[in-house]
Amino acid sequence: MHNSLKKICGAASRLWKRKGILNPFPVYFMVDSTDCDHCNVRYVERASCRYEYLKIREHIFYWAEGPTSVVRVTRKDFQEFESSIRDYAAEAFENGHPHIINYS
Repeated sequence: MHNSLKKICGAASRLWKRKGILNPFPVYFMVDSTDCDHCNVRYVERASCRYEYLKIREHIFYWAEGPTSVVRVTRKDFQEFESSIRDYAAEAFENGHPHIINYS
């Protein structure tokens, strides 16, 4: 192998290990977000690689209106997860306490 090619391969290998950005495997993650209207949503997504995952994550946090978390999950969790939406403000109104929202 040519010397300059060895240097390039070595640098790419170090970047792969350190950053993990070039990881070609799919990334599974769960998003849990509550917006400004007290509506909570939980869902899972799949990104084709780590670079796409980082772009999606950046987009999610850019448009977040309230507390938001993005957590990586396993493929099994991804396949078994059921998305959920919960409107805490509507629940409080239905319970007769429209001014007191309970997040439990």
